[in-house]
Amino acid sequence: MRYWLEHAFIAFVLMGCVTAPLGFAQPSKQATGSTAYCERPSLFDCPGGRRQAAREGGVDLDLWLTQFSQGITAGDGHKGWQYGGKGDLIVNVDLAKAGLWRGLSLNAHQEWLYGEDANDPKSGALFPFNTAMAFPRLGGSDQELALTLSQSFGERGGISIGKFNILDAAAKKPLTGGGVSIPF
Repeated sequence: MRYWLEHAFIAFVLMGCVTAPLGFAQPSKQATGSTAYCERPSLFDCPGGRRQAAREGGVDLDLWLTQFSQGITAGDGHKGWQYGGKGDLIVNVDLAKAGLWRGLSLNAHQEWLYGEDANDPKSGALFPFNTAMAFPRLGGSDQELALTLSQSFGERGGISIGKFNILDAAAKKPLTGGGVSIPF
């Protein structure tokens, strides 16, 4: 738990260090007062705010905290409830807006897990009960960093190098299905 808190503190300091020196404007009273919290895309994302100014400067920061209380209610196995959670820090930097060439971007996704989960390898389940808590824990770690550098070549294609989070890549692709139609 101690390491997770240290990383969360570092993430907040990083957010302040990235936005403050770049001269991003403070949100005006009119901007923060005109948009109710329930109408914003996220808590600190208001028109004219720091987050919007950072995005316009090429830096997009997301910090998520997801908590779970879970347990098995029927069948074999331990009926106790577990509590745990996951923290995510996602940083996307458009390096073209930072003065480098067009189409170059950097993405970092740091994940931290804390607490317990209901994913018991001895349960005999084919898939984990809670996939959000399963990765990266099933790989033997409670934290993981994915870091990629990408260069796009217009709409025709691009190339990426780095350490990938395959679940992030899969989440960007829509699910399609159905059979193959054969013309007669």
